[in-house]
Amino acid sequence: MSEVSIQQQEKVPVSVIVLILVLVVANIAMGVLTVRLIIILKIMLKHYAA
Repeated sequence: MSEVSIQQQEKVPVSVIVLILVLVVANIAMGVLTVRLIIILKIMLKHYAA
């Protein structure tokens, strides 16, 4: 019985790690998009100012 419980406990962290990886990738993607939007806004402001 102890071996079965250990196997079940090992499966849980895998799904947790996958969820964490998905969240990290999503946060990085959002960060890249926001940085690009900020750069685009700065370029637009420079064009309007000039």
